[in-house]
This record gives sequence, structure tokens and C-alpha cells, in this order.
Amino acid sequence: MTNFIFYDTETTGKDQRDFIQVIQVASILTNNHLEQLNDMDLSCRPLPWTLVTAGALLTNKKYDTFNNPNTHYEMTREWFDVWSKWCAQEPATFVTYNGLFFDEEIIRRQFYWNLINPYITNTNGNARLDLLPKMYVLGKFYGDKFTIPQVNNKPSYRLELLATSLGMDTAKAHDALADCIFLLELQKLIKEIAPTFYQETISSCSKTNHKECLTKNMLHLNVTRFGNYYPFTALSSNTFDHHEIPIFNLNFNPQDYIHMSLGELESAIFNSKDSPIKWVKLGKTQSTVTYNSLKNDDVDLVLDDNYLIRAEQLKDNQNFVDKLFELRTAQEMPHYDNSSYEQQLYSGGFPSKATYDAFNKFHQVTTLDEKLRIINLLPEQRYKEFAWRICSQFMPGDVPQDFIQYCHNLIDQRFNKDGPWPDASKELSNAKELLNSVTDQAEKACVKEVIVNIEKNIK
Repeated sequence: MTNFIFYDTETTGKDQRDFIQVIQVASILTNNHLEQLNDMDLSCRPLPWTLVTAGALLTNKKYDTFNNPNTHYEMTREWFDVWSKWCAQEPATFVTYNGLFFDEEIIRRQFYWNLINPYITNTNGNARLDLLPKMYVLGKFYGDKFTIPQVNNKPSYRLELLATSLGMDTAKAHDALADCIFLLELQKLIKEIAPTFYQETISSCSKTNHKECLTKNMLHLNVTRFGNYYPFTALSSNTFDHHEIPIFNLNFNPQDYIHMSLGELESAIFNSKDSPIKWVKLGKTQSTVTYNSLKNDDVDLVLDDNYLIRAEQLKDNQNFVDKLFELRTAQEMPHYDNSSYEQQLYSGGFPSKATYDAFNKFHQVTTLDEKLRIINLLPEQRYKEFAWRICSQFMPGDVPQDFIQYCHNLIDQRFNKDGPWPDASKELSNAKELLNSVTDQAEKACVKEVIVNIEKNIK
């Protein structure tokens, strides 16, 4: 069994994820029994070219962030080193809350900007678990053991409200370390009240294990955040290499689809709102549970026998399954915006081993001359410019003048030019509106500092 690393981040904003910055990251390391072994709590000041939003700071209460002595590079290096040490002896499962949508994407960008391997959480045997989708299952089928909070007569899965339901002090909610503690207690709750579902969850975090869980169990339930659910079976093909697989909603009759031609299937499944098919990414946690886990946890749910018959019909028709994969393969690949280097994490391709070796040497050498020599050998301009930014952060008095001018130009671009980054004028207006509405003196001082920071950079 692997260890767990519960982690959370606090950032300078919530939109334009390619350009927002982590200003606090915290983690808790536990063994597989959820006994705490270590923790980490790091923070830094904003980068000069990062636009900090007042709303973000009022939420995470990082009022003194502009005066933090640590640079973003220093924080990120230490953060990566801690995680690397924690995973050195055995792999870990990285646990987040809505993290695969937000935190995971944000941390990859922080590492990428700082010439660090962005994929530590899902390589070298490590895996990822997002507890939020699994809470939908808990809320639907284990509601007699734990009541999900309600807001406006609808279930609310906000971590802070769930922690309150557990009787925890939430005065420090939205602090990264406090949220890690909430997350750990939530996982303990799932382990206690839904033991079979818990074992299914923690044993299917990697792509390989997730695929095995989906394909070897005949019947599953997919649950929405509002408590709706449907039975499905997962389909797999040995002919196609895939990072996602189709699940078939068993409320539909497979006989209506199995004998369709490719063209008919494309219209009925890929171009229809009433499609029985949903494609599931194996690298992401899904709001699903096997029917067997529910039965073993004594959940009172009986499925129609026809669902099993339909699942068997689908599993026995590999030609139909291969058609689905053939159509999926023919679809367009996702498009990534990449006009700025920050946006090229995926579209720019993966660094080679030689490039990673150069990154490591860059981090290890201590003199500016040594770093400059390595920068000149980097194979791509985006990496060279990231290195210029790093050197300018902690060697501002020593770097070449063109590095300083480059950073000034970057600040000017991010605060005065239109682009995919946050809109400085809009955020300045938002901050001034907030200043008129907040009454707490610490909050007022924080918003004023945000306003000053934006105004000094706007021309």
C-alpha cells in the first residue's frame, strides 16, 4: 500500500489558470493507515508580473503576501524537493479536493515555469485522487451515515461546510494547511462509513488500476453532484491504445446501437445530446462506484436484472466497441491556446531527458556565470526566458541589464496589454468596489495594497 500526500494551494486568482500563481502550498504526508508522518507549509510573494486579485486574497486571507521574503522560485524548489523526498522510498497517492480540475493544473504550471518536472504526481508509480467526485457517491448512497450540507435546498460539497459537519473548527478555512487537515479527516470518514467503496477508491487511482476496476466489474453507477445516477458498464478494446474509455448508460438498449454502421453511430453517439456513451478519462477520478461495492457495504439498492443482460450484450460485441474507439480516434485532438510560453505546458511538448538534465544542472550551480552558460545551451526559447525570470528573481543586482529590461517589458505586457492574462483595468475596478464594501480593517488594508500594486504598474 502507498502513502498519501494531501495537498492544497492558495493562489493569486481563480481564472486564467495559465497566469495565476501559487502563493501558499501545504501538504500532509500519511501512511496507508492515514497516520500523519510529516507536513509542509510554504509561501512566497507574488512575481512582479503576476496580477494579484483582491477577491483571491480576501478568500485565502494572505493579507501580507506582498511582504513575504521568499521568492516564487525558492518556494517551488523547496516544495518539489520535499515531495521528491516523501516519494523516494515508495510511491504516494496525491489527494486533493477538486484538485484535478484546479490545483493539479496550477501546480504543473508552477513547476513548468521554474524548469521542474511538472508530472511528479502521476509518474514513477505515484497516483492521484480527487475526493470531490467521490463525495457525490457518498452523498447519494451513504446519506444515512453522513448528511451532506444543504444550501438553498441543494447539496453543497464545499470543503469548509463538510468540515463543519464533521465538527471541525473552520476558522482557518482556505488556508492551505487547514484545508489539508479537513481533507485528511474527510478521507478518514469515507474509510469508516464506506469501507468497501473506500478500498475501491484508493486502489483505482492510477490509470492502469482505474481501467482494471472499470472493465473487470460488470455494473457501475455514475452519480452527479445533485444526486442523479445511472447504471453503466465500461467498454475496452485491445486494438486501440487509449487514455480514456467509453461507458455505456444501461438505461439505453444496446440492441438499438450495436448493429449501426460507422456513420449511423457517429450521428447517434457523437452528435447527439441523448447519447448513451460518455468517455471517461482514466487519469482522473470519476464520480462512480461499482455495484458490488455498494452491496458489500450493505447499501439498500437493487438493480433491474436487465442491466446485467445489457452489459453482457455489450461486452460480447467487440466489433461494436472497436467501432466506438475508431470513431473517437478520428475526432479532432484538443486545441490548446499557446500564444504565450506559459500556455505551452502541453502544446509545446515534453522536455527530453537531456533537457531535464540541463534543468537540474541549472538548479545545482550557484554562480550567475554558470547559470548563464547553461541557459545558452537550453534547446528552446521558452525555457531560456523562464530561466531569465528565475535569475532576475534572486540575483537582480547581478544579472545582465537585458534580463532586467526583459522583466520590465513582461510587467508592462501583463498590466497594460490585452491578452489571455488577467485584465488589470478590470481587476483594479473590482478591487475599488470591494474597498467600498469591506469593513474589516485588515481586509481594507489588503485591498488597498492590491490597488497600489496594480496602479503602480498601469500606465
